[in-house]
Amino acid sequence: MPTHRFLQAFSGEASAPHGPPAEVKPALEALSRAAGRGSATAVRSSGTRAGGGSVLSAYAVLRGASLLDVAPVRGDLLDRLGGAVAWQPHGLDLRHSAAPLRSAPKSVHVSALVNWKRTGQVIGSVAETARKKYNSGMFVHWYHRNGFGPGDFEHAFETLETVVSDYNAA
Repeated sequence: MPTHRFLQAFSGEASAPHGPPAEVKPALEALSRAAGRGSATAVRSSGTRAGGGSVLSAYAVLRGASLLDVAPVRGDLLDRLGGAVAWQPHGLDLRHSAAPLRSAPKSVHVSALVNWKRTGQVIGSVAETARKKYNSGMFVHWYHRNGFGPGDFEHAFETLETVVSDYNAA
């Protein structure tokens, strides 16, 4: 399990000219586009719901829609985000309220915070670039001037390697 967390936040909104939309689907589609994911159909066909997903954990808030059964919306949103990893039985915590946002009274709004497995790749890339810059001596004099020495750099690089390793093991 990762010891450090790195979240991405996304938001989707669907408006109607004469009151809130009756369906949540347009807001979920807007969130999918914001998250850079394709349609839920494409994600479902890749089999992510069978445990091959990339979501370590997610938290979503849905405002402006009345839901009688949360489970289908939770499943659809989790599919749109890429599905949960195999060991995560509850990949998405969904909270909802029929009351719309005051700033957008005629819309359904969904916001999500997501922690993905691919975060390890992003952090690994940043660590690799930082190590190259350190090895070349780029900007190092600024850090030395403020008391940040070689041991501090090595500790920081070890911490980043641990974080990347934890994400890859998830």
